[in-house]
Amino acid sequence: MILPHVDDVLVIVTPHNEAIRSEFTRGFQQWYYKKRGKTVEIDWRTVGGSNEIARYIASEYSNSFENYWVKELKRKWSTQVQSAFDNPWIELDESAENDTEKET
Repeated sequence: MILPHVDDVLVIVTPHNEAIRSEFTRGFQQWYYKKRGKTVEIDWRTVGGSNEIARYIASEYSNSFENYWVKELKRKWSTQVQSAFDNPWIELDESAENDTEKET
């Protein structure tokens, strides 16, 4: 639960247990106040182990990209776009009709 009087909130995704999170929270809050002069609350996200965290983060990036593609670029979303979004060989220009793969 985030308290209303907190200046900033830091979200951390972690596989660590409550004891480690508690110790880190206490130390980080003290350091943050000393360096920034502000209070901070840590919003811990425990979605599982390392593999689950990697899947969670990949899903967040994919969803953010889809929102950007559709809402900002006004382009049509497809399975081809979804599978290509993190492909370094895809090169986009300003025109949706001219999206091409880079030459190797």
